Amino acid sequence: MKERGRALGAPFENWKWWPATMQCHRLIAFAEERGVSTVDSNTALFKALYEEGKNVSSHQVLGDIAQSFGLDKELAMAFLASSEGERQVVQQIDQGRAMGIQGVPFFVVSSP
Repeated sequence: MKERGRALGAPFENWKWWPATMQCHRLIAFAEERGVSTVDSNTALFKALYEEGKNVSSHQVLGDIAQSFGLDKELAMAFLASSEGERQVVQQIDQGRAMGIQGVPFFVVSSP
């Protein structure tokens, strides 16, 4: 995967973790509700995980990442310490599984 990623411009330089991503999904939704583009939040999370080798299941790490894309770190960490948004993420996971999606990231490519 690292070899293929490098060929496509995704170097996976320092990938060390295969973390649980529930908290990442919650943070993405939380950020989107506050006007942060999902492209920006996903890019920051992917960079942290695949290029910087950070454990994105850690609330402290996620707080730093949230701050990097413009959210208040303490507000993000308070959100992550709660259960807010978990049900919505589980529903999205269930919807994805019903469509045959087994993991993320998942891309649908189609031609016009």
